[in-house]
Amino acid sequence: MPFTSPPPPGIYPARATYSKDELRAAYVGRSVEELRTPAFLVDRAKVEQNAKELIDAAKEAGVDVRVHVKTHKTIEGALLQLGDSLSSIIVSTLAEARYFANSGLFQDILYAVPLSPDKIQEVHQVSQRIEKFHVMVDNDVIIDALERYAIAVGPTATSAVNPSSAVSQGRAALDPAKPMFRAFLKIDTGYGRAGVPSTTSNAISLASRLHRSAHICFSGLYSHSGHSYEAADVAGALATAKEEARLTLALAQELRSIGITAPVASVGATPSVKALLEMAGAGREAISEARLGTVGDALMKEAGELANDVAASALPDDEQDEKKHKGGSDQSAIGDAALVENPTHNDFKLEVHLGNYIFLDIQQISGMPWPISRCAATILSRVLSQYPHRNEVLIDAGALALSKDGPGARGAKLYPGYGVLAGDYLAHRTVSRVSQEHGVVAGLSPEEIEAFLEIGTTVEIVPNHACLAAANFEWYYIVEEGKVVDVWVPCRSW
Repeated sequence: MPFTSPPPPGIYPARATYSKDELRAAYVGRSVEELRTPAFLVDRAKVEQNAKELIDAAKEAGVDVRVHVKTHKTIEGALLQLGDSLSSIIVSTLAEARYFANSGLFQDILYAVPLSPDKIQEVHQVSQRIEKFHVMVDNDVIIDALERYAIAVGPTATSAVNPSSAVSQGRAALDPAKPMFRAFLKIDTGYGRAGVPSTTSNAISLASRLHRSAHICFSGLYSHSGHSYEAADVAGALATAKEEARLTLALAQELRSIGITAPVASVGATPSVKALLEMAGAGREAISEARLGTVGDALMKEAGELANDVAASALPDDEQDEKKHKGGSDQSAIGDAALVENPTHNDFKLEVHLGNYIFLDIQQISGMPWPISRCAATILSRVLSQYPHRNEVLIDAGALALSKDGPGARGAKLYPGYGVLAGDYLAHRTVSRVSQEHGVVAGLSPEEIEAFLEIGTTVEIVPNHACLAAANFEWYYIVEEGKVVDVWVPCRSW
């Protein structure tokens, strides 16, 4: 919108933090045009729609969902994601874990970054505050460290929290007979970022250690299909989801064959899960077998076949030869054909996880059947100067407002640059260059600059990666029909 007059006084970052009440008093009711830029905007109707559609799709598919809250890191956003039917969340820092645990509103939290020894004492403290606090491990070193800590501290360490008041305060009741920690085994099913490869004997060895531990409760298996972001289209994202589930379930079944139960097999990422749930909910025949409500007989059979290979690779060479000689490759590694044919007999459940869907961004919508208008988060910026001789304008949203993340493999051809302009007149124009506090919008005609981009005019930019863009702002303006209706204050730090 064109610049008309200076915005009225507001709260500017004169101190480190402001309370939600202070921010609401300063901004609720104001026009977006009055806000100091750059600013992070969240469209209330869109964010509520994104949350509701995922909840409805999960209900229709009959699948458990664990929602990631790292995109926004707010109580308000997490409650929207959970609705009245979901209860489990994922965080990416221990600061987030403390923040959500201390609220008393969340009783099942997973800290989804492989743990390091320096954080164990803090993990123990958070564990005392809620019913279930899970960590993630993928190596023997951290399992050793958790067990050493539990032995050294002993059950009396729980005296920091009064057992008689634990439940009334929303904290876990303290039972010295129960393990001190809960841990998922992080497995790698193709992304290559973190986790033990799911098809190796090391995965079985680590799961066995967690299962046997007197100090760690084995929560299950956790895989993240981050490589689904590289899929060219919905079909590619669905193929990634299916392969991830196949590998994870194969490991779960192989563990069961040796007496180890992985209570949860958690898989997903926003592109793969959102595509799968939405397509499954629409009843598309092409992927009907991949509906996650019953996991799908075909998918389970493939998992059983893969489990044979996993089992064989874990055997000594002479036993592998003997199995081949006896025709063992045609037999189920789990020793129970009914388990594969009837997945409802499994004593583990398949859970999906995702987080960015609550906002969406250019990385998510490129090549997918979701229009840019579904993106709930934008960065509000102002035009600082005009350069019609080179067909460009300068804006005040640079790398520290938009981040330097690119549009992803799918978006590189559609939206090259560092964010996409929203709006009726300049839609799909991109921020082509950024430095710390400068952004440049290029490819504009002198006529467009004169008509739509006067100095002081505000523009909204859909970021390439909403998670990183949001992390640059101290608070978010929740807007409806051009007015601020609420302010969310996110958790910060590690």
